[in-house]
Amino acid sequence: MTLLIDDQQLNGLISTFVEHVSDRPCGSANRREHYFDCLNKVQKLHLHYRTDRAEPIITVDLTNKDTQAVIESLLLSEEMQGSSSIDSIDTKNVPEVIRNITEAEYMLRAYDPTASRYFHDLVAEIILLQKNGYISGSFPHLLGAIWISVHNEWQVIDWAEALLHESIHQSMFLTDMVRGLFKCSDKELGSPEMLVMSSIRGIRRPYDTAFHAATVSATLINFYEWVGQVDRARKLCSPLLRSICELDERRNRLTDIGTLILDRIIDLVSSSSSFQHLKESVAV
Repeated sequence: MTLLIDDQQLNGLISTFVEHVSDRPCGSANRREHYFDCLNKVQKLHLHYRTDRAEPIITVDLTNKDTQAVIESLLLSEEMQGSSSIDSIDTKNVPEVIRNITEAEYMLRAYDPTASRYFHDLVAEIILLQKNGYISGSFPHLLGAIWISVHNEWQVIDWAEALLHESIHQSMFLTDMVRGLFKCSDKELGSPEMLVMSSIRGIRRPYDTAFHAATVSATLINFYEWVGQVDRARKLCSPLLRSICELDERRNRLTDIGTLILDRIIDLVSSSSSFQHLKESVAV
């Protein structure tokens, strides 16, 4: 298994959510559309989505009323750390960006068809913006939308990484919303004794935030190895192992599904060539 939530589980999560919100059965037909429609019923910020085909809307106009509300929410988030502004991308770069996103989608499909499903079924809208020092992000309070800060030097693999990264977050947000990943409150998860070293940021963060980071790191190690970017994979491995150890020490705070995902993280990393390389380098 290369992904932490398999295809059957993803279908079940979406169906459970839709049936709970709409009080009607959710079949395979129009499941994606029903999912986004139900998200709009329970979320404060409005989500735009396509009904003609299973592709995300790509938003570059940040002056739209609904998009402005999302941007204001982003500026208040921890990720932006009090940043004051976000810029629009240069419109002349839009065609090339769209081509790169399309090719990145093909790369994800070749890597794992379920990864492609994560992206198409869980992401309704991609907001493209310009913010130096930032890459991409998702909103736990706005499932279905992701933002990407455009870097002109990016290759297709960088776009694929960003799409996969945020799709993993979307799958975990959905899992947490429907099944619950943690047994304790947000306040307890953020208490000093529950802080865990983040595998991505390299600082101590609340247990749930570090858990989400670990799901991304483990998946990206596998992806990088598949695409032949061994150095990138190895760079992620050591920080992730430290984070896993700290997460595992507090696994009693996880629900059954949270425990299952942590075990899958451990299995995915322990089977990687990056982990084997790290073990060999330590043994020398």
